Amino acid sequence: MTKSFLMIAILFLSTLLGILIIRTIYLTAVTTKLFAESSNFSRDYYVGNPSNSPFLYVALGDSTVQGTGSANLEGTLVYQIATKNAEQGFYVHVRNFGTSGARVHDVLEKQIPPMNELRPDLITVTVGANDATHFTSYTSYERDWKAIFPTLRAPQILIANTPNMAYTPALTFPMNRIINNRAVHQNSILNSIISSENLVDLYGQGTLNYFSASHFYAADLFHPSTAGYSQWTKLFQAPSSNRFRPSF
Repeated sequence: MTKSFLMIAILFLSTLLGILIIRTIYLTAVTTKLFAESSNFSRDYYVGNPSNSPFLYVALGDSTVQGTGSANLEGTLVYQIATKNAEQGFYVHVRNFGTSGARVHDVLEKQIPPMNELRPDLITVTVGANDATHFTSYTSYERDWKAIFPTLRAPQILIANTPNMAYTPALTFPMNRIINNRAVHQNSILNSIISSENLVDLYGQGTLNYFSASHFYAADLFHPSTAGYSQWTKLFQAPSSNRFRPSF
């Protein structure tokens, strides 16, 4: 009886492991396809009426800034944010430096230098998920953010924290809990560096719960879909008081 139970348990665990491996391979292939599609989206474009006042919007960050998960450019987070500003009477020039896989250090080393040549009216930074999933040391995370923040010079600066990873369907238990704990810790560090006026709370207010709204996720079950990005766009509304870069 004991041997039979052990055999059944081993068979069950082996089957479960096989399913998880196949699932991971499939989702990785889907993510690769989505990366390739979003890499073709324009990084330099205009939104709005050319007769309106010019407005330069610079976007920094990871694959969610590149637009991975959206079916087209118009559905990306950055384009939707640009549209919101265009609706306020501006002719928005978008410069998107976001790249798939970017971590905070990549923003510092690769995206800040070309941005420094510009004089943006709005800067958004959306990065952190890859730091959580790749176990970036908290010391490095804090050091890089402290180096980034003073370089962000614009009338409006909006910085998103790491989103809630506990509800990301691509991450199975217990990895989703482990990664989410890292997201919480990263957000605590970020909160100690930037002003609340600059914070976009993706973790709390922008949680995308797959179980109540599966359409918020793209086919890879990791990145937001166009609908998910629409939910996030609502949070990228700069308060009227946010006119100057605060210091830390």
